[in-house]
Amino acid sequence: MVKAAKTERMHLRLTPEELAMVNRLSDTTGLSLSDVVRQAIRRWHAELPEPPPSRKKR
Repeated sequence: MVKAAKTERMHLRLTPEELAMVNRLSDTTGLSLSDVVRQAIRRWHAELPEPPPSRKKR
C-alpha cells in the first residue's frame, strides 16, 4: 500500500459474514483489514467509466 498520511476516518458496520470475508482476504494477502478495504475502493474506482466532458453553458 501507498505510505500516505491518513487523516480521514470512516466508521463501517459489517455483518458477521462480511467481516469473515474481509478477515479471510486479510489473512490470504497479508494486508491489514484497513488496507483490504482501501484496495477494494481503489480497484472499484479504477473500473468506473470516465465522466463525460462537461458542456459549457451559452
